[in-house]
Amino acid sequence: MHKANGFTRQEILTAIKMHGPLTADELSGILGISPVAVRQHLTMLQSDGHIATHIERRSMGRPAHRFVLTREGDESFPRKYDVLLIQLLDELRMMSGQEAVDALFEARRKRLMESMQTRLSGKSLRERVKEITKIHSEMGFMANMQETNGNFLLTVHNCIFCNIAHNYPMVCEQQMKVYKDIMGEQANVIRTMHILEGDSYCSFRIEPAETVSMNKSENAERMLATA
Repeated sequence: MHKANGFTRQEILTAIKMHGPLTADELSGILGISPVAVRQHLTMLQSDGHIATHIERRSMGRPAHRFVLTREGDESFPRKYDVLLIQLLDELRMMSGQEAVDALFEARRKRLMESMQTRLSGKSLRERVKEITKIHSEMGFMANMQETNGNFLLTVHNCIFCNIAHNYPMVCEQQMKVYKDIMGEQANVIRTMHILEGDSYCSFRIEPAETVSMNKSENAERMLATA
């Protein structure tokens, strides 16, 4: 976050988190900076959607404008959701066996596919890859798509399952199934980079079915020619 007068906007968010809804003057006193500087930061934080204004009515005098964290502002604080999830998966495996864990991931994959169908139905292969890239970015994957010679490369720079996958690598295989289900008979999906194997990101080459068939035919012809 932007830093000015030795204080970051994150420190303003932290003050609101610790003390509850605060006015600009109260924040000025807590942080030891001028009300003008506080209001400048508050304007930017409000514009970014991290805080909102709550008007407090008083029996006398003017209403007080208190600043509260929005859900987005609250989520800016670090949380270890993955730790809890891994612990829950461990408990499930100990209580009901690995089959129960596998069934849970499979149910999640099916539910994910159902939720995406309305956004993918009736689209061409290029449109499907573009839409899944958009969906991934909305989920926090930091995904992008490249097209070269009719093939597509889907790259995921921020795997939101990374810590979980180290303990339960089947989450990666379930993700591959999602891609294959999405593409159906339109394309072949190949993982080319994998974070779990030491790469800095995951990437998937998506080859149109007609390209795969053409390559197989050309390879067959070469083999016959050299036989």
